[in-house]
Amino acid sequence: MKSPFLCLLLLVAFLCGDVSAFGEKPQSVLLIDSMIQRLEISKEVAWAKFQNHLPVADPTREAILLAGMTAEGIKLGLSKAQVTDFFQPQIMASRKVQEELIADWNAGKPMPTAPPKNLMSEIRPQVIRVSLELLREWKKMLSKPLPSELHHDAEEKIMHAGFSSEVAKIASSPLVVGVH
Repeated sequence: MKSPFLCLLLLVAFLCGDVSAFGEKPQSVLLIDSMIQRLEISKEVAWAKFQNHLPVADPTREAILLAGMTAEGIKLGLSKAQVTDFFQPQIMASRKVQEELIADWNAGKPMPTAPPKNLMSEIRPQVIRVSLELLREWKKMLSKPLPSELHHDAEEKIMHAGFSSEVAKIASSPLVVGVH
């Protein structure tokens, strides 16, 4: 027989939206995990750009990505500002990851041993897929007030995943409570 206290605790967790007690990750964890996944893909972008002598900054490509995310965000019920305010820092964080890695490789630090993936046919579809998932997670997060610890948790988890504190600060900047 289950205790009434345990049943009440599970009910409260469910009603508050923390379904981690039921084996699912809380929404904030899903958002942060998607942010990290996008940053991980930035490593592949950096390697492809380094090997092909391409510049890190690609304003045209970034504008196309942002326009696509904005259109998808509007379909989900987000405003252009909500999408832009979230995705511009994600793009900036990705660019920073690329800059840091390329600077390291130019300074003689170890490079990946695998050949780079094709930027157009392999990596960019991954970026779009993860960005769309990130957009859906962001929409879910905005359906209620952001947890006060979200910004700090995201910054810590991004650094724990091996990214610099500067990348973590940039990527987590939209998660500051009260900005939206």
